[in-house]
Amino acid sequence: MRSSRVGFSIALWCCLMMLSGCSQVRHLYWSAVVNEGPTKNLPEDHVTLELPSLEKADIILEDNEVHDNVKSGIRVRGSSRVLISRCKVFRNGRSGLRLERKCNVTVDNSDIFLNASAGIDVMNGSRGTFLRSNIYQNQATGVRIKTKGVRAPEYGLFRLYKTRIFLNGQAGVLAVPRQDTGIGLELLFSDVFHNARAGVRVRGDVYFRGKRNDVYLNQETGLAFFSQGDVLPRLDVYENKIFLNGRAGVQVLGGVTGPIGLTNNWIYNNNDSGIAIGLGSETGSRCSVLRIYHNTIVGNGSGSRGAGIINRGKGWLDIENNIIAFNVRAGLLGIHCEDASHNLLFDNGQTTTFDADKPYAFLIKRSQYGGCLTSGSGDILTDPLFKAPATFDYSLTDSSPAKGAASLLPGAYFQQFPSKDMGSLVVPPGNIAGGAK
Repeated sequence: MRSSRVGFSIALWCCLMMLSGCSQVRHLYWSAVVNEGPTKNLPEDHVTLELPSLEKADIILEDNEVHDNVKSGIRVRGSSRVLISRCKVFRNGRSGLRLERKCNVTVDNSDIFLNASAGIDVMNGSRGTFLRSNIYQNQATGVRIKTKGVRAPEYGLFRLYKTRIFLNGQAGVLAVPRQDTGIGLELLFSDVFHNARAGVRVRGDVYFRGKRNDVYLNQETGLAFFSQGDVLPRLDVYENKIFLNGRAGVQVLGGVTGPIGLTNNWIYNNNDSGIAIGLGSETGSRCSVLRIYHNTIVGNGSGSRGAGIINRGKGWLDIENNIIAFNVRAGLLGIHCEDASHNLLFDNGQTTTFDADKPYAFLIKRSQYGGCLTSGSGDILTDPLFKAPATFDYSLTDSSPAKGAASLLPGAYFQQFPSKDMGSLVVPPGNIAGGAK
């Protein structure tokens, strides 16, 4: 169905049909509870959704403007496959696009903006692919994914690809399922910036995969992960730039990493810590099981606040092969010393260069580790020799002491990198999302 420009709400009430395998798909992703260990036997490429195809779509909305409606601009419900392409959906009284009950929708090369609620509002067990689009200046969240009031557990699967999500009145992306349902969410090659709260906020039974994104200048945290009761989100966050956010770059108040973990990110110049874990003695802070590998964490904090990595929670951490430098309060703060090894730390805690022969060397060393009396195995306390830190280029010079100093890590993801350097093994791209034309 190709239509001309329209100015009224479109409601698509499609035949309801069970999505084959939804109940089985949910069991491929692990919702952790306190004291459980990492999951086993999960595929490396976890959430795979088809890109749009004109031949596969049952309904096509193309080259439309949908605006100034009392409720949502476009509402899709049911199991038919819908493609929305090259549309502008704006200034509607509720959400721009509302997806409900098992619908399968692709939004391509579209602008969704200035709506009175969320730009895209997803409810209950849908599938969605949003790519090459701009989602901006909506009064609530850019993309809000929730499940509630469903009679049986269903698993929603969503991908955001090469999409720009910015200037929304709350979070850029929000994913909050009920405890008996789950969500698989991918954010790939996208820009999430200048949102009034977090860039991405995830709570409960969500598997989140974030790869090669720019997440920056959000008023609160860049990426935020929260438990829901005893259910923890599961996350793999890798090859991203996370910078200049108003609070921490990454905040985990209960979460578990997958086989890749928090890996190969540049996390820099955030107003609080680069990575913040837990809430101390607060009862809402659940156990976390996190792998934190090969990140470059630089210049985080302001005033007297902000470490490279701060841990106020409970659980198990493995912190290896990171470069942690120039952070305001400390390099590693509140971390059990045995949790960290083979990291390069330099000039954290507003100290000078470490020199073992100086009488105050132990104080400088202590500020790198936030109070730990001994350094981790294989750690280096020296200048990483970045290429051009003044212009935010944190790649390494050929003479960097981080070259060849990393430990070997298991797993197919790490075997693809011939380099054995500390810090990020890739240079994350900058401002790569094209958005709608």
